[in-house]
Amino acid sequence: MINFAILDNIIQKYKANFSAISNAEIYKWAAVKCFQDNFNPKAPDFKDMLLNSLSGTRWLMDTQQYFPKRMITEYMNRDVAAVRTLFHSLFNEQEPLVDRLAEFCEGMRALHSLCIPDRKQSFQDTRACMVYLSLRYPEKYFLYKYEMFRGLPRGLASRRTLVNVMCTPMWKCILVYVKL
Repeated sequence: MINFAILDNIIQKYKANFSAISNAEIYKWAAVKCFQDNFNPKAPDFKDMLLNSLSGTRWLMDTQQYFPKRMITEYMNRDVAAVRTLFHSLFNEQEPLVDRLAEFCEGMRALHSLCIPDRKQSFQDTRACMVYLSLRYPEKYFLYKYEMFRGLPRGLASRRTLVNVMCTPMWKCILVYVKL
């Protein structure tokens, strides 16, 4: 079970350091604002619209060896209609989240195989999906970082590890994460 004394201590520290945390993390809300201001699924030029919508996501989408924004641009250069369809499905809140995540990731892998077979990965993984969903529906979804999720039970002195319930495929982890 969760050690609520530890959780309360974490919450108190968060509140005490909120201004510093907010200053360090405000870029995420700027990215959400940029996306919300520009995203229009019915835009005639979906590619330009999506690139404008994602223009504020530098530290979320393309960092170190992680390039989902760069790869989504490559896919749109080759088949913008397929990318539009996959985003439409991902953002369809009428369908179960696990189905949308699976369809998006599988569709991007297929598109990757057709467009850029010589590169190893598409970078359109569960983390990228959660960034897209967080940008589109910030009141419902939030950023998913596997290592933070995995460490949460240890940090709360819980004997039960959420990840050891093991989440295969990865989007099952996200379902647990979103429910938290």
